[in-house]
Amino acid sequence: MELHNPVKANVLSDVFAQLIRISLSERIVEALSAAQVTYAQFEALRYVQTHPHTTVGDLSAGLRISYPSATNMVGRLSRKGLLQKRGIRADRRIVRLVLTPAGDQLVHEVREERGKRIAEIMAAMRARDRDHFLMALDNFIIAAGRCGLADPVDLCLSCGSGGMSDCTLLHVGAEHKCR
Repeated sequence: MELHNPVKANVLSDVFAQLIRISLSERIVEALSAAQVTYAQFEALRYVQTHPHTTVGDLSAGLRISYPSATNMVGRLSRKGLLQKRGIRADRRIVRLVLTPAGDQLVHEVREERGKRIAEIMAAMRARDRDHFLMALDNFIIAAGRCGLADPVDLCLSCGSGGMSDCTLLHVGAEHKCR
């Protein structure tokens, strides 16, 4: 294999991104969602699950979508019985988003299935290759930060309390705080 080949790196990164997005994300959501949820809607459910007391505005900012898009998404997820809007007695203008048991179960099932599939792929690799792969991904993200091409604000998954304490993004930007 030719080292430092940017053409090969470009192609492999496209294939890797497709694998993650389609095979390990969108198809799992499609297969497990009896409510016909899109991947974008699943991401909204995931965000609400990991960020208690979320408002539509928080959701909009966290997913980097417009407020009207977030409002429409909340409406669709509410109609599907996956999300509820709850007002606060002290200030009825504030509406919090809460997953229904069905919404919470869907997020849990998708995460579990994705974890199983990733574990299956990792198990098919030699132990040394697994370690090198994970180290290479960390180093790639950190190097992109050094080049000014990886802004933690843009890359942060807003994973909330479910995040890793040693998140790579903490090494990319000194001022970055995980959300």
